[in-house]
Amino acid sequence: MKNRKFQYGIQILLPVLLLAFSYWLLDSAFFTFMTWWELLWLLGVVFMPITSRIFSKFDDKGWQYSKVLAVALCSYIQWMLTSLKIIPFTTQSCIIVTGLSCIIICSVIQNVCLLLCLKCPAVEFSHIILHDMILFTTFL
Repeated sequence: MKNRKFQYGIQILLPVLLLAFSYWLLDSAFFTFMTWWELLWLLGVVFMPITSRIFSKFDDKGWQYSKVLAVALCSYIQWMLTSLKIIPFTTQSCIIVTGLSCIIICSVIQNVCLLLCLKCPAVEFSHIILHDMILFTTFL
């Protein structure tokens, strides 16, 4: 019991220290950095059901790959629509394409899971924390 509390304490303490260090390091750019980080995390959450099926044998069920897949798919859709001159390449169009991609992915996943009675494979929270801390440190 005592060992388990210590592990949870470390899992909470390390991200807090990392946030404090990044606040000190980035100063005024911290909130911009955190906005990008939160959006990347949100995209990873939206695309996690897809990667958890593809990488079901991995310990983290493809958590890091969900972010890569999300950025790659949204970027590809934006590039395709821009190169076909359907929409211009602006900040607003990027936000709209990313938002629509997330909405479409969520609705498709929900409908498929309801039809096939599927559940997302369980992911250990400690793996997600560890991998996000590594990615967070890399971005710093």
